[in-house]
Amino acid sequence: MERSLDFAPVAILVAGAGAGRAELCHSWQAVLALGGQPVLVSSSGGEVELVRGPVLAGSMHVDVEVHDADATDFAGLVLPGGDCAEEASARPSTSDGRAEAFVRAFFAAGLPVAAIGGAARILAAADAVRGRQLTSAPSLRAELARAGASWADSPVVVCERRRSVLVTAQGRSDLPVFCRAFTQRFFCRP
Repeated sequence: MERSLDFAPVAILVAGAGAGRAELCHSWQAVLALGGQPVLVSSSGGEVELVRGPVLAGSMHVDVEVHDADATDFAGLVLPGGDCAEEASARPSTSDGRAEAFVRAFFAAGLPVAAIGGAARILAAADAVRGRQLTSAPSLRAELARAGASWADSPVVVCERRRSVLVTAQGRSDLPVFCRAFTQRFFCRP
């Protein structure tokens, strides 16, 4: 039996450059469906652009800037990725490492984390993949292996090897199973 989130806030972290519309919206709706409160966190305030492939597909208001966010205020963290996530994270950080520090804080607090597609790159930048099994956009396989991860060619991987559960997915086509997996691990824990 699934339990409700009882209005628990869930951080959804996106780069200032934006996020994939499908990845963000599906994750957002999955949290809402269980009674949770999705909170959009970004390295830049104001609005975050949403993209569908190379095309701008709207924007969304940022609830909290990453430098004002505290991991222990949330039930979990979702990194929605998308077409621009991999490209944005390949560029030098505009947040002075604050996004990476925010991600590390979830792992340090034993809170669950979920990432899809290119968003796995921020996990590597935060040094959060060493000794963990995960999946991602296939183009990141070698980079994640160099960061100490064991990469699996699977739509979704749930790694419970450490204090924090890590749920990862390869891409947009895996959104239904990804959302089921992360909400189950985030909110149906004993």
